[in-house]
Amino acid sequence: MANELNPEDLESELRIAYQSGSEAASVSFDVVPSNTAAAEYAKARAAEAVTLIDSTTQAKLKEIIAEAFSDPESTMDSITEDIDAAGIFNPDRASMIARTEIARAQMQGTISVWQEAGVEVVDVLLGVDACELCQDIAANGPYKLEDIADDYPFHPNCNCSLVVVSFS
Repeated sequence: MANELNPEDLESELRIAYQSGSEAASVSFDVVPSNTAAAEYAKARAAEAVTLIDSTTQAKLKEIIAEAFSDPESTMDSITEDIDAAGIFNPDRASMIARTEIARAQMQGTISVWQEAGVEVVDVLLGVDACELCQDIAANGPYKLEDIADDYPFHPNCNCSLVVVSFS
């Protein structure tokens, strides 16, 4: 059974895991409507990384992802259902897109807060069953926040996390 954390506690728990030498962690994201920075990112840039789609499909995905941040009842399942119901993708791809785009918006919102707080260095905390790409990225860390901020998530369905190492 997974532990549920308040969004404010997630950073602290990931930092503790990182500092204790954990090599992997599992984090799943649900939409947190109060994350204003994530909502702004979703409105501006959601679905940019989704490939092999036309501009109409991208606009519909952006609308679905952005709306999720304004609806306090949104869950990962409801977002997946909205994408699936739009008739754009099959259920498996709809689920992958929902997870990846919400993770991207949530982390980009967090990164903008970190930048304002003076975070300079971050590292990668590997997710459970991390792929070779993520293991390589983690092995080459830590990173200046500005050098890695645009790269997360590292691939679709990535369940790794970034954790703060140092502030300015």
